[in-house]
Amino acid sequence: MEPIKVAKIIKILNAIDALGLGFLLIIAFAMQIILHELPCPLCILQRIGILAIAFGFLLNVQFNIRPGHYTLSLLAALLTASMSIRQIFLHVIPGDPGYGLPVFGVHLYTWVFLLCVGIIIYIAVILSIFPQYSLVQTNKLKSRSLQTLTHLAFTVVFLLTIFNGVSTYLECGFKPCPENPSKYEIQLVETHPSHT
Repeated sequence: MEPIKVAKIIKILNAIDALGLGFLLIIAFAMQIILHELPCPLCILQRIGILAIAFGFLLNVQFNIRPGHYTLSLLAALLTASMSIRQIFLHVIPGDPGYGLPVFGVHLYTWVFLLCVGIIIYIAVILSIFPQYSLVQTNKLKSRSLQTLTHLAFTVVFLLTIFNGVSTYLECGFKPCPENPSKYEIQLVETHPSHT
């Protein structure tokens, strides 16, 4: 297969990877908003790590594919995996209910660990596809469908980064986040007690 076709396929895969990671963060935000599952400090750091993984993939989509972009995603996946394993160890004692509601019987931080292990293996495999690194100008690869996918992936990751920052500010303010948050520190709407 021609290097330009390989690079185009890899760019599409990288955009889909970023969108998939964004979808997982959307699920986490939905749980936060709908089920009032406030993220703990380690959960917030894991969300940032997932965004960093997605950012490395997006660099490959926007610019020429480089091993350094994969390295960013790989290092972010290793760091995120270490944060999630830390949280798993915090709740490994028998009888400990864990933090947050389980999804399909497994807590989100355990899912994040499994996801990061999968991403590390995926990047190790995709790094070995050498034709993707040929010096191809980005504009030769930009078909209309790839541009649409690129814009969608960048928009999703950008908005999730903003939402994560706003959510963290509302939950913690400008002080350290509580270990087991139960309410938002910053209230957008003043609630006044009713006088009856």
